[in-house]
Amino acid sequence: MTRVAQVCEGSGPSERALQRLAARRLGLTPEWPVQRRRLQEAAERLRSPPSGIGEVAAALGYADQAHLTRDFARVTGTTPGRFAARHAPGAGAGTP
Repeated sequence: MTRVAQVCEGSGPSERALQRLAARRLGLTPEWPVQRRRLQEAAERLRSPPSGIGEVAAALGYADQAHLTRDFARVTGTTPGRFAARHAPGAGAGTP
């Protein structure tokens, strides 16, 4: 699931009702776990080339590469490009 609306489709409440319930019960927005899952999926895709950042952003429902980059950097502390480079095959080979 990449959107809160997808959660609501199966469970019944409106998006707004789910937002209020999540805020009251969890202290979080329903977007929070959805965003975390999207970013986990982005990290998985970036680890396995030849996935480009724009391709990953589109596949995960981001409006554009800039939105993925902003969210990814805010949560992980690094950009998707740096993350992909660090996890590319052969990256760090031969270094202790």
